[in-house]
Amino acid sequence: MTEITRRNLGKLAAGAGVGSIAALSAPAVFAASNMTKMHVGALPLVDFAPLFAAQKNGYFKAERIDLTLTPSPGGTPAFTALASGDLDACVSSNIADLVVAGRGLIFPLIGCAAAVGKGFPEDVGGLVVPKGSKMKSGKDWNHKRIGVNLLDSIAWLCVREWVDKHGGDSSTLSFVEIPFPQLNDALLNKRVDAVQQNEPFISALLQDNPTKVEVISWVFSEVLPNGLISGIYASKNYIAKNKTQVEAFSHAYNKGVVWVRDNMKKQPLYDLISGYSKLPVAKLQHLLTWPRFETKVSPSDFHRQAEAMLKYKMLTKIPDVEELVFSAVKA
Repeated sequence: MTEITRRNLGKLAAGAGVGSIAALSAPAVFAASNMTKMHVGALPLVDFAPLFAAQKNGYFKAERIDLTLTPSPGGTPAFTALASGDLDACVSSNIADLVVAGRGLIFPLIGCAAAVGKGFPEDVGGLVVPKGSKMKSGKDWNHKRIGVNLLDSIAWLCVREWVDKHGGDSSTLSFVEIPFPQLNDALLNKRVDAVQQNEPFISALLQDNPTKVEVISWVFSEVLPNGLISGIYASKNYIAKNKTQVEAFSHAYNKGVVWVRDNMKKQPLYDLISGYSKLPVAKLQHLLTWPRFETKVSPSDFHRQAEAMLKYKMLTKIPDVEELVFSAVKA
């Protein structure tokens, strides 16, 4: 399988909404001496609306956490920043967390992000092809060039599983790493044959180009149904040294989850997502899919996903999944 990479984290961060993330701030102000600083890597996706909500609404400030959101590429590269101490926590996917766990690095989940259902509309990502394309079945994808945000990621895994499930040979695919905000242009300009794109950018792509592109699978809920797929993670060592602070973070973050659920498909949530994604509210009012947002998760979600990863040699064995969920968010 040919892999074309662009591991330039600076460019990835630039494509992930640097200004919009950095500009968010909470309204409450407390004495600096009483605050604990925490740096968290973020991505401008619908998945992570609870994180932005908790920041904007002052929930972290109320827990005496001075939180700074920093652009991050997500996936396994985000864990490099955790391991080096450049970040205290980061957004990513369970698949990426399992990849690094397979290398002996433990980064427990400290906040749940997007969970998908059995299919549309409980999803956050889909496979998009040119309208009228012959790429309808897996075998039609053989030897094609596919845009994903990162290699060895949940997108990479789900594309491969979908192609093989539908009669193709995913080992023939060429994958190109492209940041989420740039995937749409890559498809429209024919730099790739198809993309795996996430909300809110996939709905914007479809709304703006109804005669040019179409979705052939809401792939996360097809390949990995009924489970959490993304979240906020911190290193095992950081949690051991700062357990009380991490518990406070999880408590504040879960308030953000509740706020998002209470405002689902309402103006305050549209305004929030527009602020960090830079997409117009009018487009967000017509999002095609919405994930479920939960405050707790069972380690069994990780186990099911690890089983799928074994097939593609992303893991050689299943790690201890109990270690991968912090107590404050464990179901």
